[in-house]
Amino acid sequence: MSANLKRVSVLLFILALVAMECRVANELQALKSKAAHGDTQAQVELGGRYLGGKDVPQDYAEAAKWYRKAADQGHAGAQIKLGSLYETGHGVPRDLGEAQRWYERAATTSPPGTDREKARQASQRVTQPLAPASPPP
Repeated sequence: MSANLKRVSVLLFILALVAMECRVANELQALKSKAAHGDTQAQVELGGRYLGGKDVPQDYAEAAKWYRKAADQGHAGAQIKLGSLYETGHGVPRDLGEAQRWYERAATTSPPGTDREKARQASQRVTQPLAPASPPP
């Protein structure tokens, strides 16, 4: 391969990377705009991106912020995610009582199925540490 062909190949590769970064930035900006205007699916997706660090720096507090916005609008999946953040203390202070409240809301708002069962199991899991200890025998 000639030196000029190598240069052109490298240049084309760099241009493709720049184009991809621009596309991702535009998609992210559109997602943020939808989320800011109350779109619960966009809020959940944005929360997930911040939770996992996909196309944005990982930021648990920012994830919690977007999950809360969707959870406050009744999105059961966001309520479960927010409960999990409270349970683990990622992005919010660890608070098992608050985690349980979000899990209970999710169990109430979810249609029968996987999310409802997940929320019920999570609620029971965090309830165990909240229950008073049994007196020793």
